[in-house]
Amino acid sequence: RLHGTLNSAFAITMDSVTKTHALGGDTPAHRDETYDCDGAAAGAPELSDEMALRIAQLSDPNHSIAAFAAQYLFERSHTSNPRAAENKDRIGRSGAILRICRLMESEQEAARFQACSALSELAFCHEANCRAIISTPGCLEAVVTLLQPDNGTSQCDAALIVNNCAAFCTDTCASIVHYPGMLAALQALATGGNTSSKNVAVGALNSLTRCPSAGVPLAMLSA
Repeated sequence: RLHGTLNSAFAITMDSVTKTHALGGDTPAHRDETYDCDGAAAGAPELSDEMALRIAQLSDPNHSIAAFAAQYLFERSHTSNPRAAENKDRIGRSGAILRICRLMESEQEAARFQACSALSELAFCHEANCRAIISTPGCLEAVVTLLQPDNGTSQCDAALIVNNCAAFCTDTCASIVHYPGMLAALQALATGGNTSSKNVAVGALNSLTRCPSAGVPLAMLSA
């Protein structure tokens, strides 16, 4: 059963992306692989009954149920799933992203983790989902909140969302960069977090430098 998602900086070329996935339990092993982003789905079919049920469960007041639903969507979107590309299309078009973003505000750490994992995987190699995530009302506010030191492991999970959205859709960079508190939180994590968090935060900042409108504020932070 997969429990992690991308947790290193991207090396992006026109044809492939080098990434690292975390697999397994409390001390996840890592594997490096090159993934081709050209395999996008064309005309994804309708939602299955099970997927529609899980999407509905994202709004369940019992956040343990909602967390399980988010994990289900993460696993269906993960690159190890042969239908990942079409599943990302289905999920992105279903309105699920708004519900997942709201789950980041949960008081349950497990729910926040599963929400962040689902969002970062939905963003991977999918520009439309990146745009949907970053434009969802309250998403960037929730990310900045989770990047704060008192949120512990959620810091890394939230930084993964920024990393993937910035890496795979430059259109999102300006909104990310200019959101109050975002760059300061990423810089603090890049210099004061644990090893995994530092790697993700540095990767996110590097991805944001690809956006011309990000140049000035990032230069100010590094001064």
